[in-house]
Amino acid sequence: MGFYAIVVTFPVMGKNYDAAVLAAGHCGFGLGAPPTAIANMQAVTERFGPSHLFFLWY
Repeated sequence: MGFYAIVVTFPVMGKNYDAAVLAAGHCGFGLGAPPTAIANMQAVTERFGPSHLFFLWY
């Protein structure tokens, strides 16, 4: 899942910070549950700052 998120999700979403947050969420969703995706995305945004695209989606 991590390989797919790095090779496909991150470049397709634009190779920027928002893309990195969404790729982290994609890894969490690949682990089997949407709450895991949200937790991954929140962990990234708590450490590196807010992502406006993330807050639009959730």
